[in-house]
Amino acid sequence: MNKVDIVEHGFHLQLEHSTSFISKKTLYKLNSLYLSRSIALTSLVSLCNEREEKIRVLDAFGGLGMASLQWTTALDSTRIEVDINVKENVKNALLCDEAKDSPISDCNIVSDDINVILYRNKYSFIYLQCLGSVVQYLDAAFRATVDGGLMVVTTCDIPVLMNRAPDKTFRVYGAKLHKTEYLLEMSIRTVIANMVNAASRQNKVLDVKAFAISEEGLTVVCQVKLSCKLAEVSSRLLRFLAHCQQCGSHKFLNRGKFITNFVNHKVCLCEHDNLSPVLILGPMYAGRIMDASFLYKLKMCSISFSFKPSVLKYYDNILLETMCFDTDEQAAIFANGLAMIKSQDHSFSCMELITKSAADSWKLQVDKMAFFFSVQEHSFSGNNPPRWDVVVSKLRAKNFRACRSQFGPRCIRTSADMEQVQHVLNSLYE
Repeated sequence: MNKVDIVEHGFHLQLEHSTSFISKKTLYKLNSLYLSRSIALTSLVSLCNEREEKIRVLDAFGGLGMASLQWTTALDSTRIEVDINVKENVKNALLCDEAKDSPISDCNIVSDDINVILYRNKYSFIYLQCLGSVVQYLDAAFRATVDGGLMVVTTCDIPVLMNRAPDKTFRVYGAKLHKTEYLLEMSIRTVIANMVNAASRQNKVLDVKAFAISEEGLTVVCQVKLSCKLAEVSSRLLRFLAHCQQCGSHKFLNRGKFITNFVNHKVCLCEHDNLSPVLILGPMYAGRIMDASFLYKLKMCSISFSFKPSVLKYYDNILLETMCFDTDEQAAIFANGLAMIKSQDHSFSCMELITKSAADSWKLQVDKMAFFFSVQEHSFSGNNPPRWDVVVSKLRAKNFRACRSQFGPRCIRTSADMEQVQHVLNSLYE
């Protein structure tokens, strides 16, 4: 294709060149990653609001330059300095006479190996949107990120992360996965585990702020900090996961070098001999992967842009999932408060809850509500599964934290274990 005309979130990108510079398949993949670019945009705006000085940002895999166009349009050149790395033919299209009036002309457009760029420069914000696996770029990316900087990583290696080729999954990501109901979250935690390893090799630590899933890729947002001590603490959160194939129970195993660390762990109450139905998966990241205070900032920044309804719904849903209330009244008040936000200076009625959760930043602890469960997977065969809101209300009535998960229409995240969840589901059929 030698001509592209795209409108995304109110930003208009027009490129035209005498020679073809992108294929239809690549263009389709890039267009499907609009959620990743919206998260990158709001994360960058949030970072600029906290910094008074001018920051340097990098669009490592620029594609057609849509992300950089959004940044330079939303933020003037006195606040950010944008470097964009694209292929040579796309670079020619961006530098042609027709594109000189575009805001993207203010960017420093290069076409080079991304590892070379990352080893030469330092950045406060790095956007890695790779159409394949992102693992081979993580070491250089964390080396180039300054203390307190943000990194938005998007990997489109979905078939490998979905364990369709187990040997390749282990070769690329160094983890053993299995087809479970929460495989998607397990894939995200596997990617984060590789990020933690890459950061620790640079004596740095990351705090995961948000994640997102789309048709073509997985996105992780993290803040980077220079600290050898915290890097060691973060590395301890890389755990193996024990998964029972009979009931679906799961448990992070304690770190250790003896065989008893794997054998003597009671995962569930299923009657079986030794470890025959129990799988040892991973290693993967066992810490929390959502930060309510950061997500609230993204929500406030999103008001200024013409995002799609699905993107705005994402910010609301992931905030509710992060808070995960134990009563229906609290959840309803919080959801209504989010719906009332229409401007940047709006006074949020549940701000004290956000402030309280902000104190948990950089507390590198095991996530007690890691992984969701699917109502349909644990319902009786031959019967219609109960509605997700009914199951959530039942769990909250028993003083468990519960909410709907963004991983699927019938997926629920809760503090209850699988035995308690199954007891609630069985009571709905009586």
